[in-house]
Amino acid sequence: MSVEVDEEDDRAVVVRVGGEPMGRHQPPWIGRPRTETIAPELDAASRQAFRITVMHDIELGLLGARMEVAS
Repeated sequence: MSVEVDEEDDRAVVVRVGGEPMGRHQPPWIGRPRTETIAPELDAASRQAFRITVMHDIELGLLGARMEVAS
């Protein structure tokens, strides 16, 4: 399992399980202008949503690998 910076677009990360890409996502803090102010609650919520999305990709990859082993 890995979360890597996308070589083609360094604003995004690629989630891989067993070497297979499971998802590609841009963290919410990337691309946001440094001068832009955001409410702490919104920042926390967007970061949490990003983490949940990454974890979901990992979970799907692991479940897929587990199903392959079981069959």
